[in-house]
Amino acid sequence: MALTVYIETTIPSAYVSVRTDPGSVYRREATREWWREQLHLYEPWTSDNVLWSSGRESGQDSRRPLDLLNHCPGYWWTLR
Repeated sequence: MALTVYIETTIPSAYVSVRTDPGSVYRREATREWWREQLHLYEPWTSDNVLWSSGRESGQDSRRPLDLLNHCPGYWWTLR
């Protein structure tokens, strides 16, 4: 059985960030690297609040955080 990991709001937000300041660039790249190289080791969980919040992101890419959560192949996003 895989360990579980809770995906909270800042994870999808950092993944899709378009900010260019050094801190945001670092968080985006670290998040994408973890998502690509580590996520498969875990059973990810999230909540209704994260899905709701991710769907409310502002900007032209407002659907991208929610899409990241909804289209993660092979994982069940359990709403608690």
